[in-house]
Amino acid sequence: MSELPQSNTGDKVITALLCLATGDASEVAFAPCLGKPLIYHQIMALQRAGIHSVRIYVEAVSGVLLTTIDLLRFQGFDVRAVRSVDELTATLGEGSQLLVLQSDLWWQAEWLAGIIKGKRNTVFVLAEQTGIEAFERIDLNSRWSGLVLCDARILPALGDIPEGWDLSSLLLRQAQQAGFENLMLPHSVLTVGELRKIDAIKGSLAIENAVSDALTASADTIDSHLVINAFRRLRGWGDPQHWSHLAGLWTPLASAGISAVLAFSGYQSAAFGFACLSVLSQPIRKFLRMIGYRTSGVDPVQAITNVALLVALYFCLAGFGAAPIQAGFLTLALAGILLGSAGRAGEKPETRPYRVSLLFVTVLLLIGQLAGYLEFVIMFVILLLIASWLIPLRRAGIQA
Repeated sequence: MSELPQSNTGDKVITALLCLATGDASEVAFAPCLGKPLIYHQIMALQRAGIHSVRIYVEAVSGVLLTTIDLLRFQGFDVRAVRSVDELTATLGEGSQLLVLQSDLWWQAEWLAGIIKGKRNTVFVLAEQTGIEAFERIDLNSRWSGLVLCDARILPALGDIPEGWDLSSLLLRQAQQAGFENLMLPHSVLTVGELRKIDAIKGSLAIENAVSDALTASADTIDSHLVINAFRRLRGWGDPQHWSHLAGLWTPLASAGISAVLAFSGYQSAAFGFACLSVLSQPIRKFLRMIGYRTSGVDPVQAITNVALLVALYFCLAGFGAAPIQAGFLTLALAGILLGSAGRAGEKPETRPYRVSLLFVTVLLLIGQLAGYLEFVIMFVILLLIASWLIPLRRAGIQA
């Protein structure tokens, strides 16, 4: 594989240095989390923060680490394991800057990108406070957060690592002797989970929750949050081989297919029931794809699911007595407006439409089917969605 350029964050080139100490800190780095070791998710978070060049300092390279590095390098990351300061220095370019991180931390990508932007030669510390005893004390009033930003020129001054020390602590001492700025991080970064010290004794559940919370911080709708939180109560959902994980991935497609068959056979109410199940399970599929970092490109399973739901809606309208042209027009109009609403969900808050829950729309259609006014309910939903587009646009016009 050709050498990748070091990442550019803001106006400087940064290489992340993950220091794997022995003992519990090393156990945390290799703890299983959503089907992969935690260190894989840590490096993926670094990538989302704009850092693609990573060095892992470790005394002994395990098979798990080698497998993880091979997977990341296959995905295009510049990741290497180093076992000495000289080996580390040899892998860095001239004028490089290091972001030193201890391996028993979890950081949210957006927060990490924000604190390192524009900073040089900085030791990030926390005010001495109850509840942060797991962090290393560096003076009477503060503890080390586990992060240091420094020029790579500091490495030749380290010398040999004393017995019982790890590289991150040695870099911290050298940074303090060199008079680097101490930046006090607010305690809120711990309480809201932007930075966490992970304890291996508490097991993998706390680690999985920290990682999945960061990956799914912005669910589309309230019912998405409710469905995802309920699903996460199932044991084993994070294991790609577990039945609950597989069910979450394939339930939307299976339910949509059954819905289409039932609608074609004339069982409209049952068809809407399975359509509701398909729509309800779609946030779970999206959630599982997000934690598996499979969010880029087209999702063919989701596309087929949507087509099956549209087929079910068409035959429900046809079974209700609508003419083929009218049924097709209402189905495509509703689909087009829903797709347009989803496509604009990433716009600025002042211009994007209010996000309408797909589950809410499906339940309204079910009520219309049971009451015998399906066509009128579809027209109402279409008008509601159009209004959700126009209100933000008018608001943006007023602000302009």
